[in-house]
Amino acid sequence: MNKIAIIIITYNRPADMLALAMNIEKLSSQKELLEEVIIVNNNSTESYDEVKSFIQEHTSTPFKFIESIAPRLTGAQARSLLRRGHL
Repeated sequence: MNKIAIIIITYNRPADMLALAMNIEKLSSQKELLEEVIIVNNNSTESYDEVKSFIQEHTSTPFKFIESIAPRLTGAQARSLLRRGHL
């Protein structure tokens, strides 16, 4: 069975990101399909500490949180940087 990776790029929407992470966590019947769920904080000025805490507490879902060092990435730019190991 092929697994999938989900890449989510977020900017100044920590409450929405936390709600999305909670919904992904609830998809327990689909977790065997997930390679990883990558959340990229795209240089937000708001704190994502609650999202990071949630991810650390819910290890059954393969979350990965990345703080972007590049200014405001587009989806294509983020995928390219991830493939090359720069994020």
